[in-house]
Amino acid sequence: MIGYKEEIDMLSRLSEKNLAGVITTNYDNFIENHFNGYTVYVGQKELIFSAIQGVAEIFN
Repeated sequence: MIGYKEEIDMLSRLSEKNLAGVITTNYDNFIENHFNGYTVYVGQKELIFSAIQGVAEIFN
């Protein structure tokens, strides 16, 4: 991971922008660990039946 530190830092800074959300099929916590303050929804049931805010959300 040391070789990717600059890219990871850039990704973390990107998360500070006003992104509506991130959609991923990852099963690890990489995005959640680097996008601080985002609400995480796992699975279609959580996504469909949750009150979506429209900003700072991660859909797995």
